[in-house]
Amino acid sequence: MLPLMKNGLKIRLLRAVLALHFLGVTLAPYVVMANPSGEQVVAGSAQFERSVDRLNITTSEQVIINWQDFSIGSNETTQFIQPGSSSLAVNRVVTGNPSAIYGTLSGNGRIVVLNPNGIMVGAGGVVDTGGDFWLRLWRWRMGVFSPVEIGHFKVPPRRRW
Repeated sequence: MLPLMKNGLKIRLLRAVLALHFLGVTLAPYVVMANPSGEQVVAGSAQFERSVDRLNITTSEQVIINWQDFSIGSNETTQFIQPGSSSLAVNRVVTGNPSAIYGTLSGNGRIVVLNPNGIMVGAGGVVDTGGDFWLRLWRWRMGVFSPVEIGHFKVPPRRRW
């Protein structure tokens, strides 16, 4: 028990501790810390090259990658280097982590992100692909997982100025 303090300092201190605890508990899962991590290639091939604020992924024509986390922080870039605009990179988040894209996700082919816990492209988030970009969630209904399309964006070919 805290000793008696003047002018309600004890109450203000307890409120501050509770507020900090509440913020830490409720917001901690949503803080974006780094580029995607915990990758496991399950089909096709991919090489991963990391630096402080960049992740380059060189893929085969078609690849499926399971991720522990697929989020991109502000001032970070995740780039898929694919053989061509018809190449396909499917990215599945296999944990309970929602995806938040605050930085840049780019590729010269098609990119699919599957996350049953949610996908958000935040303020300042950029998606730049040479083909289609798909965001999908999975819904559990009557004992079966089924895809729920939340966004399909046809990205026009890049122009060089």
